[in-house]
Amino acid sequence: MKRPNRGCLRACVIACAGLMMSMGTIAADAPAASAPGVQIAPAERLLFMQPHLNGVDPQTELDYAVDYFGPPSKVNDTVRVLVVSPGNSRNDARVTDRTGDVNVPSGLPCNPVIIYFLEHDIAEMEQLTGGQRRYFQQRVRIGLAPA
Repeated sequence: MKRPNRGCLRACVIACAGLMMSMGTIAADAPAASAPGVQIAPAERLLFMQPHLNGVDPQTELDYAVDYFGPPSKVNDTVRVLVVSPGNSRNDARVTDRTGDVNVPSGLPCNPVIIYFLEHDIAEMEQLTGGQRRYFQQRVRIGLAPA
């Protein structure tokens, strides 16, 4: 399995995840773009509809080092994305972390690690506040909409 330099890509994903706070499965839960009156924000297009893995060879593994800080303890993890088809052309990249295979929404050309991190943030907000998952998803989606 090939493992490219991960520093620049890791920084980009961390910056994107921090900037967007928590997108989670908003892209998967959002109404279809063809639905009447639904517009996809430019930020959503950049995050979820761009082929981020274009040019990545099949069977390349992208590793992302993750440090979770907070109660009950600090956890270090490695999130792995295995690019199955050339450039993820079939949108079939696989994601794993310390728990094993991770089910992220499929059918999107983006790097699935973005969805992984954003999904994790939404689950954490839901757990910490007792709020509803869909509420957090909608609020972030509104935050991505142009002003």
